[in-house]
Amino acid sequence: MHDEFIEDPKSQLFHISRQVSGFKAIFGRLKIPPIKKMFLNITMLLFAINSQSQHLDSINYFIQNYDYLKTIDMINKTDIDERDYVLLSIKASAYKGLSKYQEAISCYQKILNNDSANLKCNIDLALCYQLLGDNKNACALFEKALILDKKNYFLIQQLANSYFFSEDFENALLNYLKGYSIDSSYYLTKQIAKCYEELSNIDTAIIFYEKAIEMNSNDFLSTYRLTNIYRKKENYEHAIKLTNSYLNQDSLNLKILRLQGLLLFLSKDFEGSIKQYKKCLTLNDTSELTNKFIGYSYFKFGDFKNAKYYLEQAYLKNYLDMELCYLLGLACNYSDDFVLGAEYLNRAIDLSITSPLFLSQVNQELGRAYTNMFEYELALSSFLKAYDLTPNDVSLIYKIARHYDYCIKDKTLALKYYNFFLVAHPKKELSTQKTSVNGELSYSNYESVLKRIDEIKEDMFWQGKNSDTISNK
Repeated sequence: MHDEFIEDPKSQLFHISRQVSGFKAIFGRLKIPPIKKMFLNITMLLFAINSQSQHLDSINYFIQNYDYLKTIDMINKTDIDERDYVLLSIKASAYKGLSKYQEAISCYQKILNNDSANLKCNIDLALCYQLLGDNKNACALFEKALILDKKNYFLIQQLANSYFFSEDFENALLNYLKGYSIDSSYYLTKQIAKCYEELSNIDTAIIFYEKAIEMNSNDFLSTYRLTNIYRKKENYEHAIKLTNSYLNQDSLNLKILRLQGLLLFLSKDFEGSIKQYKKCLTLNDTSELTNKFIGYSYFKFGDFKNAKYYLEQAYLKNYLDMELCYLLGLACNYSDDFVLGAEYLNRAIDLSITSPLFLSQVNQELGRAYTNMFEYELALSSFLKAYDLTPNDVSLIYKIARHYDYCIKDKTLALKYYNFFLVAHPKKELSTQKTSVNGELSYSNYESVLKRIDEIKEDMFWQGKNSDTISNK
Protein backbone atom coordinates (compact mmCIF):
# COMPACT_ATOMS: atom_id res chain seq x y z
CA MET A 1 0.00 0.00 0.00
CA HIS A 2 0.97 3.71 -0.07
CA ASP A 3 3.71 5.12 2.13
CA GLU A 4 1.26 7.08 4.26
CA PHE A 5 -0.17 3.85 5.64
CA ILE A 6 3.13 2.74 7.33
CA GLU A 7 2.68 2.97 11.07
CA ASP A 8 4.56 5.74 12.87
CA PRO A 9 5.96 4.41 16.21
CA LYS A 10 6.12 7.85 17.75
CA SER A 11 2.49 8.48 16.93
CA GLN A 12 1.41 5.12 18.37
CA LEU A 13 3.37 5.66 21.59
CA PHE A 14 1.77 9.07 21.99
CA HIS A 15 -1.73 7.60 21.89
CA ILE A 16 -0.78 4.60 24.05
CA SER A 17 0.72 6.83 26.73
CA ARG A 18 -2.47 8.87 26.84
CA GLN A 19 -4.53 5.71 27.27
CA VAL A 20 -2.25 4.40 30.05
CA SER A 21 -2.37 7.78 31.81
CA GLY A 22 -6.12 7.52 31.82
CA PHE A 23 -6.02 4.10 33.41
CA LYS A 24 -3.53 5.31 36.05
CA ALA A 25 -5.80 8.17 36.96
CA ILE A 26 -8.58 5.67 37.67
CA PHE A 27 -6.55 3.07 39.61
CA GLY A 28 -4.39 5.67 41.38
CA ARG A 29 -7.20 6.41 43.81
CA LEU A 30 -7.38 2.71 44.84
CA LYS A 31 -5.20 1.27 47.64
CA ILE A 32 -3.28 -1.43 45.76
CA PRO A 33 0.03 -2.99 46.84
CA PRO A 34 3.08 -1.83 44.80
CA ILE A 35 3.72 -5.22 43.21
CA LYS A 36 0.12 -5.47 42.05
CA LYS A 37 0.27 -1.88 40.81
CA MET A 38 3.29 -2.72 38.65
CA PHE A 39 1.49 -5.77 37.32
CA LEU A 40 -1.59 -3.67 36.51
CA ASN A 41 0.55 -1.03 34.77
CA ILE A 42 2.13 -3.65 32.54
CA THR A 43 -1.29 -5.18 31.83
CA MET A 44 -2.77 -1.77 30.98
CA LEU A 45 0.18 -0.98 28.73
CA LEU A 46 -0.21 -4.25 26.83
CA PHE A 47 -3.97 -3.69 26.58
CA ALA A 48 -3.49 -0.17 25.21
CA ILE A 49 -0.90 -1.35 22.69
CA ASN A 50 -3.18 -4.16 21.53
CA SER A 51 -6.21 -1.88 21.36
CA GLN A 52 -4.29 0.78 19.39
CA SER A 53 -2.89 -1.83 17.02
CA GLN A 54 -6.34 -3.30 16.34
CA HIS A 55 -7.72 0.19 15.71
CA LEU A 56 -4.96 0.99 13.18
CA ASP A 57 -5.41 -2.41 11.55
CA SER A 58 -9.12 -1.66 11.07
CA ILE A 59 -8.37 1.76 9.55
CA ASN A 60 -5.81 0.26 7.16
CA TYR A 61 -8.25 -2.51 6.21
CA PHE A 62 -11.00 -0.05 5.29
CA ILE A 63 -8.74 2.32 3.33
CA GLN A 64 -7.16 -0.57 1.42
CA ASN A 65 -10.64 -1.80 0.45
CA TYR A 66 -11.78 1.66 -0.65
CA ASP A 67 -14.36 1.93 2.11
CA TYR A 68 -13.63 5.60 2.63
CA LEU A 69 -16.67 6.43 4.75
CA LYS A 70 -15.80 3.79 7.37
CA THR A 71 -12.14 4.87 7.23
CA ILE A 72 -13.10 8.45 8.12
CA ASP A 73 -15.56 7.27 10.77
CA MET A 74 -12.87 5.13 12.45
CA ILE A 75 -10.33 7.98 12.41
CA ASN A 76 -12.89 10.41 13.83
CA LYS A 77 -13.41 8.04 16.76
CA THR A 78 -9.70 8.22 17.43
CA ASP A 79 -8.36 10.97 19.63
CA ILE A 80 -6.31 12.26 16.67
CA ASP A 81 -3.50 14.71 17.19
CA GLU A 82 -2.68 17.27 14.50
CA ARG A 83 0.92 16.05 14.52
CA ASP A 84 -0.14 12.52 13.60
CA TYR A 85 1.09 12.34 10.01
CA VAL A 86 -0.14 8.79 9.42
CA LEU A 87 -3.78 9.25 10.40
CA LEU A 88 -4.07 12.72 8.84
CA SER A 89 -2.62 11.40 5.59
CA ILE A 90 -5.00 8.41 5.56
CA LYS A 91 -7.93 10.69 6.32
CA ALA A 92 -6.92 13.05 3.49
CA SER A 93 -6.67 10.10 1.06
CA ALA A 94 -10.15 8.94 2.11
CA TYR A 95 -11.60 12.41 1.52
CA LYS A 96 -9.88 12.57 -1.87
CA GLY A 97 -11.35 9.16 -2.73
CA LEU A 98 -14.81 10.60 -1.97
CA SER A 99 -14.06 13.69 -4.14
CA LYS A 100 -14.23 15.86 -1.02
CA TYR A 101 -11.19 17.86 -2.02
CA GLN A 102 -11.69 20.79 0.35
CA GLU A 103 -11.69 18.45 3.35
CA ALA A 104 -8.62 16.65 1.99
CA ILE A 105 -6.86 20.01 1.55
CA SER A 106 -7.54 20.86 5.19
CA CYS A 107 -5.83 17.62 6.30
CA TYR A 108 -2.80 18.11 4.05
CA GLN A 109 -2.36 21.68 5.25
CA LYS A 110 -2.29 20.51 8.90
CA ILE A 111 0.52 18.12 7.99
CA LEU A 112 2.46 20.88 6.18
CA ASN A 113 2.09 23.18 9.18
CA ASN A 114 4.49 20.83 11.00
CA ASP A 115 6.52 19.65 7.99
CA SER A 116 6.55 22.19 5.13
CA ALA A 117 9.24 20.25 3.22
CA ASN A 118 7.12 17.09 3.02
CA LEU A 119 7.37 16.38 -0.72
CA LYS A 120 4.54 13.85 -0.93
CA CYS A 121 2.16 16.06 1.02
CA ASN A 122 2.94 19.05 -1.23
CA ILE A 123 2.23 16.95 -4.30
CA ASP A 124 -1.01 15.49 -2.89
CA LEU A 125 -2.18 18.97 -1.92
CA ALA A 126 -1.37 20.29 -5.43
CA LEU A 127 -3.32 17.42 -7.00
CA CYS A 128 -6.34 18.30 -4.86
CA TYR A 129 -6.22 21.91 -6.01
CA GLN A 130 -5.86 20.68 -9.60
CA LEU A 131 -8.95 18.49 -9.22
CA LEU A 132 -10.86 21.48 -7.82
CA GLY A 133 -9.89 23.50 -10.90
CA ASP A 134 -7.74 25.86 -8.81
CA ASN A 135 -4.76 25.70 -11.16
CA LYS A 136 -3.14 28.83 -9.70
CA ASN A 137 -2.57 27.15 -6.32
CA ALA A 138 -1.74 23.87 -8.03
CA CYS A 139 1.00 25.54 -10.12
CA ALA A 140 2.48 27.24 -7.05
CA LEU A 141 2.65 23.94 -5.14
CA PHE A 142 4.09 21.97 -8.07
CA GLU A 143 6.73 24.70 -8.51
CA LYS A 144 7.56 24.38 -4.79
CA ALA A 145 7.75 20.60 -5.07
CA LEU A 146 10.10 20.89 -8.06
CA ILE A 147 12.49 22.92 -5.91
CA LEU A 148 12.61 19.91 -3.59
CA ASP A 149 13.01 17.46 -6.50
CA LYS A 150 14.16 19.27 -9.65
CA LYS A 151 14.22 16.34 -12.10
CA ASN A 152 10.98 14.66 -11.04
CA TYR A 153 9.30 13.69 -14.32
CA PHE A 154 5.86 13.33 -12.70
CA LEU A 155 6.07 16.83 -11.21
CA ILE A 156 7.13 18.39 -14.50
CA GLN A 157 4.19 16.75 -16.25
CA GLN A 158 1.68 17.78 -13.58
CA LEU A 159 2.95 21.36 -13.57
CA ALA A 160 2.54 21.44 -17.36
CA ASN A 161 -0.99 20.06 -16.99
CA SER A 162 -1.93 22.78 -14.51
CA TYR A 163 -0.68 25.47 -16.86
CA PHE A 164 -2.54 23.80 -19.74
CA PHE A 165 -5.82 23.61 -17.79
CA SER A 166 -5.50 27.31 -16.94
CA GLU A 167 -4.94 27.99 -20.68
CA ASP A 168 -1.43 29.30 -20.15
CA PHE A 169 -0.23 27.40 -23.21
CA GLU A 170 3.22 29.01 -23.36
CA ASN A 171 4.24 27.85 -19.88
CA ALA A 172 2.48 24.52 -20.45
CA LEU A 173 4.50 23.99 -23.63
CA LEU A 174 7.79 24.88 -21.91
CA ASN A 175 7.18 22.24 -19.23
CA TYR A 176 5.83 19.62 -21.63
CA LEU A 177 8.97 20.03 -23.75
CA LYS A 178 11.10 19.74 -20.61
CA GLY A 179 9.35 16.46 -19.78
CA TYR A 180 9.57 15.35 -23.42
CA SER A 181 13.36 15.68 -23.28
CA ILE A 182 13.34 13.12 -20.44
CA ASP A 183 10.74 10.73 -21.91
CA SER A 184 9.01 11.35 -25.25
CA SER A 185 5.79 9.61 -24.23
CA TYR A 186 2.61 9.46 -26.29
CA TYR A 187 0.75 11.61 -23.76
CA LEU A 188 3.32 14.42 -23.84
CA THR A 189 3.51 14.24 -27.64
CA LYS A 190 -0.19 14.93 -28.11
CA GLN A 191 -0.20 17.58 -25.37
CA ILE A 192 2.66 19.39 -27.11
CA ALA A 193 0.69 19.22 -30.37
CA LYS A 194 -2.35 20.81 -28.66
CA CYS A 195 -0.20 23.62 -27.23
CA TYR A 196 1.36 24.41 -30.60
CA GLU A 197 -2.12 24.44 -32.16
CA GLU A 198 -3.46 26.78 -29.47
CA LEU A 199 -0.45 29.05 -30.01
CA SER A 200 -1.17 29.05 -33.79
CA ASN A 201 2.08 27.29 -34.64
CA ILE A 202 0.16 25.01 -36.98
CA ASP A 203 3.03 23.45 -38.92
CA THR A 204 4.74 22.24 -35.72
CA ALA A 205 1.38 21.11 -34.33
CA ILE A 206 0.93 18.93 -37.43
CA ILE A 207 4.33 17.28 -36.84
CA PHE A 208 3.48 16.37 -33.23
CA TYR A 209 -0.07 15.23 -34.04
CA GLU A 210 1.33 12.92 -36.70
CA LYS A 211 3.86 11.56 -34.18
CA ALA A 212 1.06 10.97 -31.64
CA ILE A 213 -1.08 9.11 -34.19
CA GLU A 214 1.92 7.04 -35.23
CA MET A 215 2.41 6.05 -31.58
CA ASN A 216 -1.31 5.35 -31.10
CA SER A 217 -3.40 4.87 -34.23
CA ASN A 218 -6.55 4.70 -32.07
CA ASP A 219 -6.04 8.28 -30.88
CA PHE A 220 -9.42 9.77 -31.78
CA LEU A 221 -8.79 13.27 -30.46
CA SER A 222 -5.48 13.75 -32.29
CA THR A 223 -7.00 12.36 -35.48
CA TYR A 224 -10.01 14.65 -35.19
CA ARG A 225 -7.97 17.77 -34.46
CA LEU A 226 -5.37 17.09 -37.15
CA THR A 227 -8.12 16.39 -39.70
CA ASN A 228 -9.72 19.74 -38.89
CA ILE A 229 -6.38 21.47 -39.31
CA TYR A 230 -6.09 19.97 -42.80
CA ARG A 231 -9.71 20.98 -43.48
CA LYS A 232 -8.98 24.61 -42.58
CA LYS A 233 -5.91 24.51 -44.82
CA GLU A 234 -8.21 23.12 -47.55
CA ASN A 235 -5.99 20.04 -47.85
CA TYR A 236 -9.03 17.80 -48.25
CA GLU A 237 -7.15 14.91 -49.82
CA HIS A 238 -4.85 14.48 -46.82
CA ALA A 239 -7.74 14.98 -44.39
CA ILE A 240 -9.85 12.30 -46.10
CA LYS A 241 -6.88 9.92 -46.09
CA LEU A 242 -6.52 10.47 -42.34
CA THR A 243 -10.20 9.77 -41.63
CA ASN A 244 -10.12 6.68 -43.86
CA SER A 245 -7.21 5.33 -41.84
CA TYR A 246 -9.12 5.84 -38.59
CA LEU A 247 -12.38 4.36 -39.95
CA ASN A 248 -10.50 1.21 -40.96
CA GLN A 249 -10.13 0.59 -37.21
CA ASP A 250 -13.40 2.05 -35.99
CA SER A 251 -15.93 2.12 -38.83
CA LEU A 252 -18.80 3.19 -36.57
CA ASN A 253 -17.24 6.31 -35.08
CA LEU A 254 -20.02 8.84 -35.64
CA LYS A 255 -17.91 11.98 -35.28
CA ILE A 256 -15.33 10.79 -37.80
CA LEU A 257 -18.09 9.69 -40.22
CA ARG A 258 -19.68 13.15 -39.98
CA LEU A 259 -16.34 14.84 -40.48
CA GLN A 260 -15.53 12.74 -43.52
CA GLY A 261 -18.96 13.53 -44.97
CA LEU A 262 -18.17 17.23 -44.63
CA LEU A 263 -14.73 16.77 -46.21
CA LEU A 264 -16.23 14.95 -49.19
CA PHE A 265 -18.81 17.74 -49.55
CA LEU A 266 -16.09 20.41 -49.47
CA SER A 267 -14.05 18.49 -52.05
CA LYS A 268 -17.19 18.42 -54.26
CA ASP A 269 -17.63 14.64 -54.04
CA PHE A 270 -21.34 15.03 -53.32
CA GLU A 271 -22.19 11.40 -54.04
CA GLY A 272 -19.50 10.26 -51.56
CA SER A 273 -20.73 12.79 -49.02
CA ILE A 274 -24.30 11.46 -49.28
CA LYS A 275 -22.99 7.91 -48.79
CA GLN A 276 -21.15 8.82 -45.58
CA TYR A 277 -24.03 10.83 -44.12
CA LYS A 278 -26.38 7.90 -44.84
CA LYS A 279 -24.10 5.76 -42.65
CA CYS A 280 -24.60 8.34 -39.91
CA LEU A 281 -28.36 8.09 -40.33
CA THR A 282 -28.23 4.28 -40.01
CA LEU A 283 -26.50 4.84 -36.66
CA ASN A 284 -29.59 6.79 -35.52
CA ASP A 285 -27.88 10.14 -35.98
CA THR A 286 -30.72 12.67 -36.25
CA SER A 287 -28.55 15.72 -35.60
CA GLU A 288 -29.05 19.04 -37.33
CA LEU A 289 -25.53 18.86 -38.79
CA THR A 290 -26.05 15.51 -40.51
CA ASN A 291 -29.47 16.41 -41.95
CA LYS A 292 -28.19 19.82 -43.05
CA PHE A 293 -25.15 18.56 -44.95
CA ILE A 294 -26.81 15.52 -46.51
CA GLY A 295 -29.42 18.03 -47.69
CA TYR A 296 -26.70 20.33 -49.05
CA SER A 297 -25.07 17.36 -50.79
CA TYR A 298 -28.34 16.30 -52.45
CA PHE A 299 -28.88 19.93 -53.52
CA LYS A 300 -25.44 20.12 -55.12
CA PHE A 301 -26.01 16.70 -56.66
CA GLY A 302 -29.18 18.08 -58.28
CA ASP A 303 -31.64 15.93 -56.31
CA PHE A 304 -33.82 18.77 -55.02
CA LYS A 305 -36.63 16.63 -53.58
CA ASN A 306 -34.27 14.71 -51.29
CA ALA A 307 -32.49 17.98 -50.51
CA LYS A 308 -35.82 19.49 -49.47
CA TYR A 309 -36.64 16.52 -47.23
CA TYR A 310 -33.37 16.51 -45.28
CA LEU A 311 -33.10 20.29 -45.06
CA GLU A 312 -36.59 20.36 -43.55
CA GLN A 313 -35.41 17.85 -40.90
CA ALA A 314 -32.55 20.19 -40.06
CA TYR A 315 -34.92 23.17 -40.00
CA LEU A 316 -37.10 21.44 -37.39
CA LYS A 317 -34.06 21.43 -35.09
CA ASN A 318 -32.88 24.95 -35.88
CA TYR A 319 -35.31 27.40 -37.46
CA LEU A 320 -32.94 30.33 -36.82
CA ASP A 321 -30.32 29.27 -39.39
CA MET A 322 -30.57 31.90 -42.12
CA GLU A 323 -28.37 30.02 -44.61
CA LEU A 324 -30.42 26.84 -44.09
CA CYS A 325 -33.68 28.75 -44.72
CA TYR A 326 -32.25 30.21 -47.92
CA LEU A 327 -31.10 26.87 -49.33
CA LEU A 328 -34.35 25.22 -48.25
CA GLY A 329 -36.23 27.93 -50.12
CA LEU A 330 -34.17 27.20 -53.24
CA ALA A 331 -34.74 23.45 -52.91
CA CYS A 332 -38.50 24.05 -52.70
CA ASN A 333 -38.39 26.33 -55.74
CA TYR A 334 -36.46 23.81 -57.80
CA SER A 335 -38.88 21.09 -56.66
CA ASP A 336 -41.74 23.29 -57.97
CA ASP A 337 -43.07 23.86 -54.43
CA PHE A 338 -43.08 27.63 -54.88
CA VAL A 339 -45.49 28.44 -52.04
CA LEU A 340 -43.26 26.75 -49.46
CA GLY A 341 -40.19 28.14 -51.19
CA ALA A 342 -41.51 31.68 -50.74
CA GLU A 343 -42.18 30.97 -47.06
CA TYR A 344 -38.62 29.81 -46.38
CA LEU A 345 -37.08 32.62 -48.43
CA ASN A 346 -39.10 35.20 -46.50
CA ARG A 347 -37.86 33.54 -43.32
CA ALA A 348 -34.26 33.89 -44.56
CA ILE A 349 -34.81 37.61 -45.17
CA ASP A 350 -36.23 38.06 -41.65
CA LEU A 351 -33.18 36.35 -40.17
CA SER A 352 -30.59 37.99 -42.38
CA ILE A 353 -28.13 40.46 -40.92
CA THR A 354 -25.55 39.79 -43.59
CA SER A 355 -24.27 41.55 -46.73
CA PRO A 356 -26.49 43.41 -49.24
CA LEU A 357 -25.33 40.97 -51.93
CA PHE A 358 -26.75 37.97 -50.06
CA LEU A 359 -30.04 39.75 -49.31
CA SER A 360 -30.30 40.67 -52.97
CA GLN A 361 -29.86 37.00 -53.95
CA VAL A 362 -32.55 35.90 -51.49
CA ASN A 363 -34.99 38.54 -52.77
CA GLN A 364 -34.32 37.50 -56.36
CA GLU A 365 -35.08 33.86 -55.53
CA LEU A 366 -38.20 35.01 -53.70
CA GLY A 367 -39.21 36.95 -56.81
CA ARG A 368 -38.73 33.80 -58.86
CA ALA A 369 -40.95 31.83 -56.47
CA TYR A 370 -43.72 34.49 -56.61
CA THR A 371 -43.50 34.59 -60.41
CA ASN A 372 -44.07 30.84 -60.61
CA MET A 373 -47.05 31.32 -58.28
CA PHE A 374 -48.37 34.01 -60.69
CA GLU A 375 -48.04 36.58 -57.90
CA TYR A 376 -46.47 39.09 -60.26
CA GLU A 377 -46.79 42.20 -58.08
CA LEU A 378 -45.21 40.43 -55.10
CA ALA A 379 -42.47 39.16 -57.41
CA LEU A 380 -41.85 42.69 -58.71
CA SER A 381 -41.62 44.02 -55.16
CA SER A 382 -38.96 41.40 -54.36
CA PHE A 383 -36.97 42.18 -57.50
CA LEU A 384 -37.05 45.92 -56.76
CA LYS A 385 -35.88 45.31 -53.17
CA ALA A 386 -32.99 43.34 -54.61
CA TYR A 387 -32.27 46.19 -57.06
CA ASP A 388 -32.09 48.70 -54.17
CA LEU A 389 -29.46 46.47 -52.56
CA THR A 390 -27.40 45.78 -55.69
CA PRO A 391 -28.17 48.46 -58.33
CA ASN A 392 -25.17 47.42 -60.47
CA ASP A 393 -26.27 43.80 -60.86
CA VAL A 394 -26.64 43.54 -64.66
CA SER A 395 -28.50 40.23 -64.61
CA LEU A 396 -31.00 41.62 -62.06
CA ILE A 397 -31.71 44.67 -64.24
CA TYR A 398 -32.43 42.29 -67.11
CA LYS A 399 -34.80 40.24 -64.89
CA ILE A 400 -36.72 43.37 -63.88
CA ALA A 401 -36.98 44.52 -67.52
CA ARG A 402 -38.35 41.14 -68.61
CA HIS A 403 -40.73 41.03 -65.63
CA TYR A 404 -42.20 44.40 -66.60
CA ASP A 405 -42.28 43.29 -70.23
CA TYR A 406 -43.88 39.84 -70.01
CA CYS A 407 -45.53 39.64 -66.55
CA ILE A 408 -46.66 43.13 -65.58
CA LYS A 409 -47.19 44.09 -69.26
CA ASP A 410 -45.84 47.59 -68.64
CA LYS A 411 -43.88 48.26 -71.84
CA THR A 412 -42.87 51.74 -70.74
CA LEU A 413 -41.07 50.53 -67.62
CA ALA A 414 -39.78 47.48 -69.50
CA LEU A 415 -38.16 49.81 -72.02
CA LYS A 416 -36.73 51.89 -69.17
CA TYR A 417 -34.98 48.89 -67.57
CA TYR A 418 -33.83 47.50 -70.92
CA ASN A 419 -32.09 50.84 -71.45
CA PHE A 420 -30.63 50.59 -67.92
CA PHE A 421 -29.27 47.23 -68.97
CA LEU A 422 -27.56 48.72 -72.01
CA VAL A 423 -25.98 51.45 -69.88
CA ALA A 424 -24.75 48.90 -67.33
CA HIS A 425 -23.58 46.52 -70.08
CA PRO A 426 -22.27 48.84 -72.81
CA LYS A 427 -20.04 46.40 -74.68
CA LYS A 428 -21.55 44.11 -77.27
CA GLU A 429 -20.32 40.89 -75.69
CA LEU A 430 -22.47 38.66 -77.87
CA SER A 431 -21.28 35.41 -76.29
CA THR A 432 -21.03 36.56 -72.68
CA GLN A 433 -23.02 34.15 -70.52
CA LYS A 434 -22.83 33.40 -66.83
CA THR A 435 -24.72 30.44 -65.38
CA SER A 436 -26.52 30.61 -62.03
CA VAL A 437 -27.01 27.76 -59.57
CA ASN A 438 -30.24 26.57 -61.24
CA GLY A 439 -28.78 26.62 -64.74
CA GLU A 440 -30.45 29.82 -65.96
CA LEU A 441 -28.50 32.48 -67.83
CA SER A 442 -27.62 35.46 -65.69
CA TYR A 443 -26.50 37.67 -68.56
CA SER A 444 -28.74 38.08 -71.60
CA ASN A 445 -27.47 38.32 -75.11
CA TYR A 446 -26.84 41.97 -75.85
CA GLU A 447 -28.32 41.73 -79.37
CA SER A 448 -31.56 40.20 -78.08
CA VAL A 449 -32.07 43.23 -75.82
CA LEU A 450 -31.49 45.63 -78.69
CA LYS A 451 -33.97 43.66 -80.78
CA ARG A 452 -36.59 43.69 -78.03
CA ILE A 453 -36.20 47.45 -77.55
CA ASP A 454 -36.87 47.96 -81.23
CA GLU A 455 -39.97 45.73 -81.02
CA ILE A 456 -41.35 47.68 -78.05
CA LYS A 457 -40.71 51.02 -79.73
CA GLU A 458 -42.49 49.82 -82.85
CA ASP A 459 -45.50 48.63 -80.81
CA MET A 460 -45.62 51.94 -78.96
CA PHE A 461 -45.43 53.86 -82.24
CA TRP A 462 -48.48 52.06 -83.64
CA GLN A 463 -50.25 52.72 -80.32
CA GLY A 464 -49.48 56.42 -80.66
CA LYS A 465 -47.05 56.51 -77.73
CA ASN A 466 -43.75 58.37 -77.77
CA SER A 467 -40.98 56.05 -76.56
CA ASP A 468 -38.33 58.82 -76.74
CA THR A 469 -39.75 60.56 -73.64
CA ILE A 470 -38.91 57.60 -71.41
CA SER A 471 -36.36 58.53 -68.75
CA ASN A 472 -33.28 56.40 -68.45
CA LYS A 473 -32.47 57.68 -64.98
